[in-house]
Amino acid sequence: MFIIIKKMDRIDKKILNHIQQNFPLSPLPYEELEKEIRIPKEEIFKRVKSLIEKGIIRGIRAVLNPKKLDFYSTLCAAKVPTEKMEKFISVVNSYDEVTHNYERDAELNIWFTLVAENKKRVHDIIHDISNLTGINPIYNFPAKKVFKINVKFDL
Repeated sequence: MFIIIKKMDRIDKKILNHIQQNFPLSPLPYEELEKEIRIPKEEIFKRVKSLIEKGIIRGIRAVLNPKKLDFYSTLCAAKVPTEKMEKFISVVNSYDEVTHNYERDAELNIWFTLVAENKKRVHDIIHDISNLTGINPIYNFPAKKVFKINVKFDL
């Protein structure tokens, strides 16, 4: 016997398809969403909250362009043994400047992105992570050219 857990229905999908790239920047975003997708604002709010609680939505936030803010951005990688993985991930994720952190099936098995106000801050964070975890080296691959992919999941 199989148990099917209902995660999303067509209304959830309609909401997600819309808010991925069209979440209103307004004091009353759910009222605007109600007008745009013709679902009562209370229903949209309830469903978005539920999707966040289920982990389907990780967050609703602005995506900023670090270069336009004169920030420094870099990709980092490290070879982290299994026994140090949990601590390493915890330390890396403790920095607000870390925007992404991924485990890969490769020799360099942890990759993360740092965005900070300047190059010195990035180097200080990498140095701190190395000191706190005992992982050395942590490779720093600053971008020479930025390629942005606008990802939208059609649900």
